[in-house]
Amino acid sequence: MGARPLRRVIQEEIEDKVADYYIDHSSEAKLLADVIDDQIVISAPDKQAPIKDDSKTSD
Repeated sequence: MGARPLRRVIQEEIEDKVADYYIDHSSEAKLLADVIDDQIVISAPDKQAPIKDDSKTSD
């Protein structure tokens, strides 16, 4: 399997899991995707350990 088909499969798997998670947890603004026991798991990040936002750069 090439890089593009693999990327597409990963993206679809994560999108499906995120959609399913949001159905039950629509108030969550940030999510964490992780692989546990070869399964993609979506959860809310720990409130005490926020997700690092790499989009902001300092000069």
